[in-house]
Amino acid sequence: MRNEIRKRLFMTLTQFKYVLEVEKMGSINHAANNLFVSQSVLSTSIKKLEEELGYQIFTRTHRGITCTPLGKTFLSYIRPIHEQVQNINRMIEDVSNQHTISLSIASSGWTFLSTIMAELYQRYQTAGLRLEYYEAFGSEPENLVANHIADIGFIRRYTCYQRSNHANFKALKLHFFPIYSADIGVTVSPANPLFYNKSNFITTDMLRGSVPILHTYFDAGPYSNILTQLRIPVSPNRFMVTSRAAMYEILAHTNSYYINSVFVHSEKNIRTEGMVSPQRTLILKDCDIKSEFGWFKRENATLNTIAMDLVNMVSSYFSNNFSFL
Repeated sequence: MRNEIRKRLFMTLTQFKYVLEVEKMGSINHAANNLFVSQSVLSTSIKKLEEELGYQIFTRTHRGITCTPLGKTFLSYIRPIHEQVQNINRMIEDVSNQHTISLSIASSGWTFLSTIMAELYQRYQTAGLRLEYYEAFGSEPENLVANHIADIGFIRRYTCYQRSNHANFKALKLHFFPIYSADIGVTVSPANPLFYNKSNFITTDMLRGSVPILHTYFDAGPYSNILTQLRIPVSPNRFMVTSRAAMYEILAHTNSYYINSVFVHSEKNIRTEGMVSPQRTLILKDCDIKSEFGWFKRENATLNTIAMDLVNMVSSYFSNNFSFL
């Protein structure tokens, strides 16, 4: 046992960096180019790490490289370590440039947030500004803030999970500040007959026969029963995705739908900008669950001026564009 423990101590931060880059690129060759090392050096390093662990991190095929289930677990453990090392390196670099203002943000991905960040850059660029943005899903945004990798986070949470969310935030010593409460709807494309529904409202039984698209963090854990919570008929088929791009592609070509927040009740709720095909979001009728959007920080953290400006700009965005529910 002692020999096993001693052997595992030989794992290096460089190996962590290598496997994370391979996971990101899905290719040994592309990762080697980004890391400025030879393909053989990278392959040998990963092979040695897998030998130390006693299991494969990656599955290698002619199509590329994918993570094994155990590999995904291993990467989830080392990713915060790698991020913390990067933070230390950035802290050392920042010593030589004390006038740079920095802000790191974690979010589950919102188009309007990217636009507001660009506006924030215009406001502070002359003073020197460093903005970091982590797009993460499930409980990852909370973990990024709790582990001091991100300063603040923005998330959407469903009120049916309010109690468990509150317990999780309390355990991580985070404080959540709600900004906006929205109705819940489902988004469809012209490939789904519901796209042509005359009313903006639908009942859940109208989704029978349609296929849900869910992010993989809904596949297990506290949010896995979201369809049951919303009283949506559970289909024997479903799509599980890890990216919004895949979600939009699938939506465009199948009678699928994904759960969405209805921020504005327009006549047809059709969104076309940046999408593969037109989309329409229909409101779930008689649904007592709400979609709550807000921001959070560590309980004892004092935010700098740029962080407070970002929070105020996001709050103003909602108050100026949508009527609060």
